[in-house]
Amino acid sequence: MKQIIYFFWLLILVLPNMGLCQIITIDPIGAGDNDPVTIIFDASQGNKELIGENKIYMHHVVVTDRPDGTDWKYVKGNWGADDGIGLMTRVDGQHNKWKISFTPNIRTYFNVPVSDNIYRISCVFRSADGNKKGTIPPGDYGWGTVTSNFDIYINLDAGDYIQFNQPFNDFGIYNPNEKLTIQATASSNVSEMKIWLDQGNGFETKAIINSGKNISYEYSITQTEELGIKITAKINGVDLQTEKSFDILLKKPNIDEPRPTGTLQGVTYMPDESSVRLCLLAPQKDYVYAVGDFSEWKVKEEFQMKKDGEFFWIDIHNLTPGKPYLYQFWINGELKIADPYAHQIADPWNDKWIEPEIFPNLPDYRKEENGIASVLQTGQIPYSWSASENEWKKPNVDHLVIYELHIRDFLKSHSYKDLTDTLSYLKRLGINAIELMPINEFEGNDSWGYNPSFYFAVDKYYGTKNDLKKFIDIAHQQGMAVILDIVLNHAFGQSPMVQMYFDKSANKPTGNNPWFYREYVGPYDWGMISTTIVNIQKTLLMM
Repeated sequence: MKQIIYFFWLLILVLPNMGLCQIITIDPIGAGDNDPVTIIFDASQGNKELIGENKIYMHHVVVTDRPDGTDWKYVKGNWGADDGIGLMTRVDGQHNKWKISFTPNIRTYFNVPVSDNIYRISCVFRSADGNKKGTIPPGDYGWGTVTSNFDIYINLDAGDYIQFNQPFNDFGIYNPNEKLTIQATASSNVSEMKIWLDQGNGFETKAIINSGKNISYEYSITQTEELGIKITAKINGVDLQTEKSFDILLKKPNIDEPRPTGTLQGVTYMPDESSVRLCLLAPQKDYVYAVGDFSEWKVKEEFQMKKDGEFFWIDIHNLTPGKPYLYQFWINGELKIADPYAHQIADPWNDKWIEPEIFPNLPDYRKEENGIASVLQTGQIPYSWSASENEWKKPNVDHLVIYELHIRDFLKSHSYKDLTDTLSYLKRLGINAIELMPINEFEGNDSWGYNPSFYFAVDKYYGTKNDLKKFIDIAHQQGMAVILDIVLNHAFGQSPMVQMYFDKSANKPTGNNPWFYREYVGPYDWGMISTTIVNIQKTLLMM
């Protein structure tokens, strides 16, 4: 009887996933990089958000780093744009089934060089405006995997291949005479396998094996250079090769120089609108590089930040006024963080779910391997406040009628713009103050806001900072104060101030974290608790 009951429950658990498997069909099964392939999407499966849509797009990429990799390369599609790139066609006689074909083969369609292996196709199915997505719960399915952020990965037959194991990244910061380990693995036993290096004068053989699957070589670092690495192998009589470029930066001593007067933490914008000064407080850190669009996302000598006690700073020049630039601070050659003082961030996991009408022209930032980035923009046009703002006087604090409001729950559109249009309704209720639940950048998109990560950035899920200013402006014109519920005494793992001093093995801040306690100091475990304002539970800031 126990066996029958066990089998019954097993069917309950397995059968739903078997149905979910059918959301994706790949034809032919077992297709490889040199094959044409057709992907069929069934909108009636999974979350069913795309049922009844007249157009469905497939935002799609390939994965080239490893068989179980998730790093997006060679993107096809422009999120939220109805421009025909990735547009699917309806399967004949099937109202909710859509297809797209990659011809003459996968490699040519995505324009992937022969030096790159293609292990997977990753995709997101969306409506024409990007407001709706078709997906299924995270898990492993017969055709591939769905990750925790609901990206879909379709496995391909990679055939025989060579895979880089080390170096896994494409850059490294080294002291003189340090060793770079180069290591690769073949999918099957080889009859020959070689490591080749190009230091600027063409490839030369550095290591060779005639059996087995693994090869390695220790390279001694002596200079800053762009090192070409190539692996060749003969597997089952077939010649294969893969190669990559690896940027080596020979670390130089810090330049100790005081910060100029007027330097702010984060970004200081210069009068010429083509330069900025970046500044990071990083006690006990050895060296920091500014990396971003302005450095082609490479670590370069000229972007090593100067040191002023516990601060690191640098001036960045030759920026285009009005153009957004993404950037990060790379610390001690091992940690990549966004600017803690950023006014806008770029989130490679969550920004793609924000509707373009809520926050238009978001940067198309997909560097998941780097994490969250910061955004700077010179020559910004400041918000023009109404003339009445100069005469604005807040209501008497002894006679406040406060409406506490969570934008996501109050409005389906979760939009400052629609909230502004609703002010007359709130005024008719007799209130004279609106308290917004936390709107500082928080973890993910869907939150009450009590898990803040960037205290100076407005969370993009509700709109732009100017949308917020306009809401406050119009509220003041109608006699209503706006109160921001802000949280300063705790944060979570997305916060760069947590990341800079964090013990991953213990999953808690390090003992030398200047901002957060290592151990909880109260009865409730809620994020990392601030050492400086631990007694603050809720601060109301009248604007």
